[in-house]
This record gives sequence, structure tokens and C-alpha cells, in this order.
Amino acid sequence: MSVDNYKEMNVLIAGGTGLIGTRLIEMLEAEGHQTAILTRSQSNAPMKMKCFEWEPEHHVLPQEAIEWAEGIVNLAGASVGEHRWTEKWKREILESRITSTNAIVERLRSLHHNVKVLVNASGINYYGYERVEPVDEDSTAGKGFLAKVCQKWEAAAMRAEEKVKVVITRNGTVLSHAGGAYESFAKTIKRFAGAPLGNGRQLMPWIHIDDVCRFTVRSLTEAGFSGAYNLVSPSPVTNQDLTEMIAERLNKPLILPRVPPFALEIAIGEFSDALLGSLPAYSRRLKELSFEYKYPTIEAALDEIAGHAS
Repeated sequence: MSVDNYKEMNVLIAGGTGLIGTRLIEMLEAEGHQTAILTRSQSNAPMKMKCFEWEPEHHVLPQEAIEWAEGIVNLAGASVGEHRWTEKWKREILESRITSTNAIVERLRSLHHNVKVLVNASGINYYGYERVEPVDEDSTAGKGFLAKVCQKWEAAAMRAEEKVKVVITRNGTVLSHAGGAYESFAKTIKRFAGAPLGNGRQLMPWIHIDDVCRFTVRSLTEAGFSGAYNLVSPSPVTNQDLTEMIAERLNKPLILPRVPPFALEIAIGEFSDALLGSLPAYSRRLKELSFEYKYPTIEAALDEIAGHAS
């Protein structure tokens, strides 16, 4: 489905108070767009933020929210890395993504609306945890729990394609001064507990949060975007190099040796598979778009983050 370019539009965001959502709202509003978030309770919403209450697990999404929106961004889902992967939490990771997406898609399919595009998050672990050959958007799906989550999440979102344009963002590790992976690295390094994981040679596809949000704004407002995109920098970095570069910017030594796989598995369980796997992921589709990264190298990204955090 084609969509005209938009100078200004109403953008509805699920997961708008999270790491990516917060920065995305800042960038959208700076360009003159109107934003609103979906929230379970208006009392939990940031002050002065336009919001609509919803209950995704009960497929409750207000009609007025869909009627107001011209673009929707779905970032909603339980945290992957902040809890141990018990069977209960794994169900929450999967179901929170599927139920929220289904609630949005069902409304898009059943109501009259002016929505032109749905941008739905996914993850680079769509391709699995461990690949030897480089992967891009043409590569086959992988195996493992997160791969299964991403594949089901994307399939749920693509059901809206008969009504709106659908864009899938397969995000790499998102780096930001405001939290997420960088904060996790920095905390352990500041406590003199930082160290490469496993052999440290595993490739980590990453991207600066501003490049995620810049792409998202473009995919909402410009024609020609559809389907899945790997949101990763052109230059993956090894776990050891990333650890060392963050420590250097924090002026902290790395005292401990590498963390052996068995120790990591004991500490965090099944999630260790994702951290120890090597994924040489690239984006053929961003290259074809001549997408200009604001932070194409890990050095530039970390310098910005460290400078902002200091």
C-alpha cells in the first residue's frame, strides 16, 4: 500500500515510555508531529502527554485512539534482559508482544481510520543467536527462544498489511546514555566487575538510539518504506572490544578475566545463549536506501553517549 509523504502527522505509540519510545517522541515532536501514547492508566503517563488507556490482554484499544492516529509505532513488550528467564517470564516476553500487537491489528482491520502505516518493533535475534555467515534481510530465520518470539511478533504485525503499510524494525543492541545495554555495561565496569563474556570474540550487532528513531520517523512520514529492516550499524563490534571501549571512556580498569560460559549460565540462565552467540548482521535494505547513520562507528556512538553522561 502506498503512502504519501507527511510533513505533520498524528503518531500513536505503544511502549512510549520506554527507552526508544521516549527518545522517539522527542524527535517526532521536534519535527512538528503530534504524539500520543497508549497506557494502562492515565495516572502513570508523563505530565502533559496525550494518552489513551488500553488493555491489550483483553483486546481493548479505544476507538478514538485509532480514529486520531495517522501512524502507529508498536514498541510494547516485557523486558528481555532484566529478569531471569523462568518459564513464566518467557511466556510473558512472548505473550506481552503478541497480545499488544493483536489488539492494535484487530482494530486496524475492523474500524474505519486514517492510519497509513504501522511500524512494529522486532529484534535482530530473528536470525538466531549464532551464525557463521553474514546475515541480512534476505537470510533465513534462526532458531532459539528469541528467534521464535521475533518471528511470531512479526507475523502478528503483518496481519495488518491488507489495511496499512507495515514496517518491521529488527533492532540490534540499542545504545543510549539513558539506559539499556550501555548502562548495564557501565554499571559492572564502575563496580570493577566488568569483563568480556565467554571468549569475547562474539560479534554484537548494535545501533545508536538516535539512528533507530531517525529511521522510524522516516518510515512513518516518507513513501517507499515497507517490510523488514535490520536496524544495525554498518560495523558490528566484538563483546571484548565494546567492553574495553566503554571502560576506556569511563576511565576504569578491567580487572577481572573473561567470564566463562558456565558462570554466565549459572548467573542468568538461558539468556546467556543470546549474550554468548555471535551474529554478523548487516542491513542490505538500509544500504539500498542510502540511509545516512548519524553514528556509523562504535567510537562515534560511545563518544556521544559518554559525553552526554558525563
